Amino acid sequence: IILTLPLTIWLIRTAKVNLGIFYGEIVNLPQMFLISFSSLFLFSILDGLQFYFACRMFSQNLEATAITKVYLLEALGMLLGGIIFTYIFLPLFNSFQITFLLGYMAIVGVFYLCLVSALSRKQIILWLLIFLSCLNVALVLTDKIDLLHETSLQKQFPKQKILNYQNSIYGNVTVTEAEDQLTFFSNGVPSVVTPIT
Repeated sequence: IILTLPLTIWLIRTAKVNLGIFYGEIVNLPQMFLISFSSLFLFSILDGLQFYFACRMFSQNLEATAITKVYLLEALGMLLGGIIFTYIFLPLFNSFQITFLLGYMAIVGVFYLCLVSALSRKQIILWLLIFLSCLNVALVLTDKIDLLHETSLQKQFPKQKILNYQNSIYGNVTVTEAEDQLTFFSNGVPSVVTPIT
C-alpha cells in the first residue's frame, strides 16, 4: 500500500494524457470507468487484504469479540482520519506528501501489529518495515516527493506553465499560463480563461 498509493495518484493525474484526452476535456462514462478501474484496482485489492490480515493477526491474541473491536476501531479511525485529512493535511500538504505521511503511519501500524502478534516470520517483516521507513524518510528529506508532485502536475497539464496549485476542502484549483492566457482549473476542468494583461 505504501508504494501503490503514490502510484495511484500518478496514474490518475496522467490518465488523460495516457488515453490521448485533451487536458481540459471532460471524460465520458466509459473513459471514467477505465481510469477508475485501472488506477484503483491494485490499491483496492491490497487495502482489502491488509484489513483482512490485520483482523487475523489481531484476533490471535484476543478473545472472540476482537473482530468486533477491530471494526469499531476502523470506523472511529475513518471518522478521525477524515477530519484530520480535510482540515489539517489537505490545506498544508500536496497529495504526494500526504501519501508518504500516510505510508509512514501504515508502517508504524504494521510494526505494532508485528510486535503484538504471534507471527512466526516477525523478524523478516520488521526488517522490511525498517527498510521502508528509511526509504520514506530519505524521500522526504531529499525533496523527491515535491519533484514527483511537480512532474505529475506537468504531465497532467502538458504545454502549460503551472502558476499555482492549491487543494482546499471545496476542491482543487490550478492556475496555468500558456501563450497569452491564464486558465483556472477547478478539479481538473477549465473554469475561467482570461487573457494576460
